[in-house]
Amino acid sequence: MREIKTKDEFREIKESGAGYLLITDTANGNRIHKLSCSHVKEDYFEEKVLKEKCKNGNYYMIDDIEGAMERYNADLCMKCMK
Repeated sequence: MREIKTKDEFREIKESGAGYLLITDTANGNRIHKLSCSHVKEDYFEEKVLKEKCKNGNYYMIDDIEGAMERYNADLCMKCMK
């Protein structure tokens, strides 16, 4: 599990296509997404991580879906993980 802190890291991970993203969100709940999900956008990353300085959540690169679900009480994205 790796926290994504910069726009360059976000781009590299998206382009790699390997693994999944855990997006923590205090307002809407924590979600796990495929990197190709339409809900995983650079604009959203910039807003949450860079502009709001992770006030309401973070972005993480993960390999272990089940572990992240348990540890972060995360749900699978209904759009990309159904």
